[in-house]
Formats: sequence, structure tokens, C-alpha cells
Amino acid sequence: LLPSDLLAWARTSKPLRSFLMSEARSHRVWARSFSNISGSIPCPPDLHLPAYAALCYSKTCQVSPLDVYQRSPDIA
Repeated sequence: LLPSDLLAWARTSKPLRSFLMSEARSHRVWARSFSNISGSIPCPPDLHLPAYAALCYSKTCQVSPLDVYQRSPDIA
């Protein structure tokens, strides 16, 4: 599975989300999924793998509720 697949699975039920978003319980699952991507950039040391996957593959911003593809009116 790819990290994007694990993110999709984490959104299917609360128990699965609880397991997959827990770095302590699912580190090997996430590490294995990132190893399936050749040439992937290593996870920064200050992020857990689930957070890094969300940063890389989620369509929404982690800080703002806006879709990442929407442009701010302040940006020309």
C-alpha cells in the first residue's frame, strides 16, 4: 500500500483511524508504505510518518480549512 492509501483507510472508521494515526502502534505500517515509493524524500525528524503522509498527500491544509488548490484573493 501507498501512504495515500493508508490515509484513505484512516478516514473509513474511528478504530482504524485511531490505529493508523498512532505513531507508536503503526510506525512499521507507515514506514513500509513509504518504502514502496522510489525516490521519496525522508520524513523530517520533527514529524511523525502519518503527519508527513497527510502533508504530502492530503488535499486540505493542516492549518486552514481551505482546499490547498484554492488561491487566496490576496495572492495575485
